[in-house]
Amino acid sequence: MERISFDDCRHYIAQGAINIDDGLTNVEKDSRVHRAMHDLCFWMTQVEKSIPVTCVTVTDPDSKAPVEVEIRKLVESGAMVGIDASYLASDVDEIRNPYNPGTIEVPDDET
Repeated sequence: MERISFDDCRHYIAQGAINIDDGLTNVEKDSRVHRAMHDLCFWMTQVEKSIPVTCVTVTDPDSKAPVEVEIRKLVESGAMVGIDASYLASDVDEIRNPYNPGTIEVPDDET
C-alpha cells in the first residue's frame, strides 16, 4: 500500500478532527485518519542522509560578523541546505530538515 504524503496526512487528520462532511462514512473517515496518523509518524521519524558540498562565509545581518555556513546535499531529496558550521560543531542531538518533518543526518566524523 502506498504511503500517504506528509501534506495529505495533515489534511486528513484535520478533516477528521473537525468532522468535515466529505461524503465518507464515519468508518471510512476513521480508517483514513488512523492510516494518516500512522504514516505521519513515519514521516516524523525519517532521517535523511546528507553529504558535505562546501563551506562558505556569509555576513550575519544583525551582528555584521562573518559566519561559516556548511552547504550540504540531502541524498534522498536532492535538496541543498545551509547550516551554521558552529552549530554543527556543537553537541547537537538532531538537525531538523526544512523540507519535511524529519531530521538530517550529519555523521560525527564530519563536523
